[in-house]
Amino acid sequence: MAEITEAGYENLRDHIEGVSLPWKYIELQDVTGTKIVRREVGGAGSGAYLESREDDGATLVFRLVVIGSDADMPTLPVVAHQSIIKDTDSDLAPSLSTETLEADFSFLNEDCQLTVYHKIEVPDQV
Repeated sequence: MAEITEAGYENLRDHIEGVSLPWKYIELQDVTGTKIVRREVGGAGSGAYLESREDDGATLVFRLVVIGSDADMPTLPVVAHQSIIKDTDSDLAPSLSTETLEADFSFLNEDCQLTVYHKIEVPDQV
């Protein structure tokens, strides 16, 4: 079986970051997997960002900031349970990465704010 080299892993990390095959969307979901909001990473006013890498570049960090008063929020209250990463803005697109929140978060009113850090480990080599 072939092994992936350091250059191969760097290429994979670059693809995830959107260099040529973007992992472009982060979605907040409830406990049933129903979408609360989906935002384009790096999109103007989206509240979704790609942070600096951690762990000597092996961990990619996506940050999502959601406020109860955001225009794309569903009717409150809603409870956030997990974030997922997708490569397309589609309800049918599969999740490429799922991260469960440490504790469910309730958006009870328009003043509630949640910041999610979605971390993906892409090791140097296996």
